[in-house]
Amino acid sequence: MKRLFFILFLFLFSCSNGSNNHCYRIAIDPQFYPANLQGKEPYVMGFMRELFEKIGEKEKIDICLVELSWDLLVEHLENQRVDAIISMKQPYTFNRDKLEFSTLVLETGPVLVLPTAFDFDQEWEDLNGKEIAVLNDKEATALLQYNPNILVRDYSLASKALSDVVNEVIDGAVLGILIAQSYCTDIYDGVLDVSSSPLIEQGFRLISMKGEQDKLMKRFTHGLEKLKRNSDYTELLEKWSLTD
Repeated sequence: MKRLFFILFLFLFSCSNGSNNHCYRIAIDPQFYPANLQGKEPYVMGFMRELFEKIGEKEKIDICLVELSWDLLVEHLENQRVDAIISMKQPYTFNRDKLEFSTLVLETGPVLVLPTAFDFDQEWEDLNGKEIAVLNDKEATALLQYNPNILVRDYSLASKALSDVVNEVIDGAVLGILIAQSYCTDIYDGVLDVSSSPLIEQGFRLISMKGEQDKLMKRFTHGLEKLKRNSDYTELLEKWSLTD
């Protein structure tokens, strides 16, 4: 009962405005599992709240964010307790059979971080014989292993991996773009660079049950595209320290 009351409180508190219009209930995990954000969770949450508020204003729809644990998101969606969820679930064919996916709301895919002095021409052959750290990312590891001349080293902490790059223990690292940009524009500004675009299309999307929230998905996608076309989206990223 206490848990239900808490969820209801968050639902009421998170509505984008106090009008009498229908409020679309969108569930979000404030810890953003399984993304490895390493302390940036409050920044991502702040970004999401403002983004949905702006989209709601532009599209004249009420959006209510409901905070839920990651393991309850799909259950609440399937049982129609919420209208949509924010999730990193990928739009694979077998998922599209029952779910509707938006474009990426926030990109989190892995990028390559190299010393600023490293002359990298976006050719994987430039990394032949190099030792590259990967942070618990099976897809990134598999991608790097397409070039058998790259020596993949497993790390659990971004801070340790990047420290070892700076100290020339290893040659580079692959880690999520949000964490990479944070380090490269702060502690290692002028020392390390984000040297590639995301290696994998990965991130948070708005997801609904297929065919059940067409109006919401269409309005949301339209609003997101408008924000990305002008400076609003980029300004939000900068405000919440989620860009370089």
